[in-house]
Amino acid sequence: MELPDRELASAFCAGCPVLDECLELELRSGGEQTLGIWGGMCEDDRRELHRFWLQRGDRAGRRGGEA
Repeated sequence: MELPDRELASAFCAGCPVLDECLELELRSGGEQTLGIWGGMCEDDRRELHRFWLQRGDRAGRRGGEA
């Protein structure tokens, strides 16, 4: 039985200790051109998330001393 992409990504990454960091890396580097499984998410879900991630603007590298 073949798993849908969402289920496959979730199962493949279950229990990974760097799940959040993996997702952050791919959102920063792959963006809308993302491929494969990263951060426990399939490509379609990450493309959707990427739009909101860009709008959020408070990603780790930008927090410094900004208000």
